[in-house]
Amino acid sequence: MTPVFNDNNLKGVDLYHGDQNLSYHDLAASGVKFVYIKASQGVSMIDSAFQDNYNRAKSVGILV
Repeated sequence: MTPVFNDNNLKGVDLYHGDQNLSYHDLAASGVKFVYIKASQGVSMIDSAFQDNYNRAKSVGILV
C-alpha cells in the first residue's frame, strides 16, 4: 500500500537530543499534533534532552 500524504493526515515528528534548538511554538503553528521523543538507546544511554523536549512539547499542547 502506498501512503497518502495530504492536509487531512495527522502531522507528527520524531525528535532527539540534536533537536534542542527547535521552536515548539513553530511546530505547533505548522500543524504538528504529536512527537516521538527519543528517551534512550540500548541499556546504558539516556537521551540528556528527553525531559526538556518533553516539557517544551507539552507546554504548547503537542502530544508526546
